[in-house]
Amino acid sequence: MALPGLLALLTLIALSIIFKGFDRSSKTPAISLHSYYQILCAKRFHALGLGIFSIGVLWGFVTGYMALYLSQHNFSVGLFFLPMSLALFGSRFGLLGILGGFSRPILVACSFGLMACAFALVFSLHSPLPIIISGICFGVGYSLSFPILSVWVSDSFDIDRRPIALSAFNASFYCGIFGVPSLIGYLALPPNSSYPLLLLIALAIGMGIFFSIAFKNQVQQRQA
Repeated sequence: MALPGLLALLTLIALSIIFKGFDRSSKTPAISLHSYYQILCAKRFHALGLGIFSIGVLWGFVTGYMALYLSQHNFSVGLFFLPMSLALFGSRFGLLGILGGFSRPILVACSFGLMACAFALVFSLHSPLPIIISGICFGVGYSLSFPILSVWVSDSFDIDRRPIALSAFNASFYCGIFGVPSLIGYLALPPNSSYPLLLLIALAIGMGIFFSIAFKNQVQQRQA
């Protein structure tokens, strides 16, 4: 577990050596807490920040509790995570290029729909097949939503404010990830409880509906 920290330290040292003679003459915008506050208060960030926060919540449950949930119900963990990993990498390197011409709100709404289907299939737990399909659905949904929203938030701000916007975007994602253990710990739910799955299904469906309605005009303009 110490290896990632060691790698980060070595990377920091290497970058400091490489960019030691970096030209600092170019002016860069000053980054402060006020800069982040301005981004968080911008209306164009609200929907995208809420979207990536919700994805962080869904991803946080999968990485933190899905394996425990499946094992508590006597199912192999690999039934979900192997198809999910294959679908995730396959979508990133193939499906994204094919779907690039479609509207971003529609793609994000569909990705939330796929993740909602994934949790609904896991909730049934009748046989291994639904779990395999669930892993595929979640892998495809997650691999579509994160990069699309990343590019979307990047295009929504000027180039001088883009680094701050992406930092706030990533921070929202990690807040969602780390908020899941806090919520489940606060509720003191047992590992095999199905209650979180119902909340996650509702969250994914709600966000899918939100993106399909909130950006309805944008979708119509794209189709026209």
